[in-house]
Amino acid sequence: MNILQSTERTGYPAEYLLARLSGRRAYFMKDLDRLLYSHDPYKALREMKYAASVTSQTKGDVWKILLREYCWVYLQMDRGLRKVFQPYFVYAELKTLLTCLRYKTQKGSTSEIEHLLTFSLLSDDVKDMMKTVQDLPLLLKTFEKKFLLPAGLSAGLARLFLKEGLAGVEQRLTVITFSWIMNRDLHQAMKRFFSLTADLKNIMTAWKHLRWSIMSEPVLFQGGRIRKSLLLKIIGNREISEMIRFIHHYTGVIPQEPSLSHIEHVLLTGMTKQTRTLARAYPEIGPVLDYLWRCSLEAMNISMVLYGQEIDSAVIKSELIAS
Repeated sequence: MNILQSTERTGYPAEYLLARLSGRRAYFMKDLDRLLYSHDPYKALREMKYAASVTSQTKGDVWKILLREYCWVYLQMDRGLRKVFQPYFVYAELKTLLTCLRYKTQKGSTSEIEHLLTFSLLSDDVKDMMKTVQDLPLLLKTFEKKFLLPAGLSAGLARLFLKEGLAGVEQRLTVITFSWIMNRDLHQAMKRFFSLTADLKNIMTAWKHLRWSIMSEPVLFQGGRIRKSLLLKIIGNREISEMIRFIHHYTGVIPQEPSLSHIEHVLLTGMTKQTRTLARAYPEIGPVLDYLWRCSLEAMNISMVLYGQEIDSAVIKSELIAS
């Protein structure tokens, strides 16, 4: 599934990259209170390390900054490290791809898509397709033919779009991308990371089915350590308390409220702890993985602050994930 840009750059050995990342870690925000309690969070961002990146009150700039950092790390890697981290970047860029599709369904301008793709690691072929093909079923059919079928993946995206809309396409693309990743010969650290990701996604899916009384069959990711049969049993019993006990057993934390955002906060906090453990267990690549994860958490936290400006600051603070 070759959707990433290729590069002739040889990059640098892992030891050099780790040294560079050690220096860049100093620029992570240590305290989000200054941003959280500011009357103008965009101004506060421009006064921090984001000075050259946040030029206007555009929430999407935060994700563009994350993509830029991902791009920088990717280009610093040597070929061996790039191969190890290809699944991570493919999964990260899936969000970029899906955001472009949303812009198209909402009749967004080409300039919005170009802005999003500025620092994307998607290949030039994928970028050109997103910018130039306006008919969405045709775009999906072309994308599947050029990128999915050669990887042995078939999704029927164009037909699915006409039947279930973009939501169905997003779900199918995410599931088959994840299946493609888990069927690869992954480094042990990456295998564990994506196994944790599958568990997180599956618990969230189970929680939504229980909380919102969804009766349809849940779509669960493969590759996690939690047995699908166990989650299906919990969903079938229709007892929120049983799910809370399971989350406590899985994370060691008792959820204090039944909101979706709080459950996600508990799971992401647990994921962060596990990623730190991977950094120690696999010193050759684990710290790189941990750095990329912390970058995504910082973007998530900043985005939460910007989107929650009308919400009480104490509520937002309780949902921020410590990195």
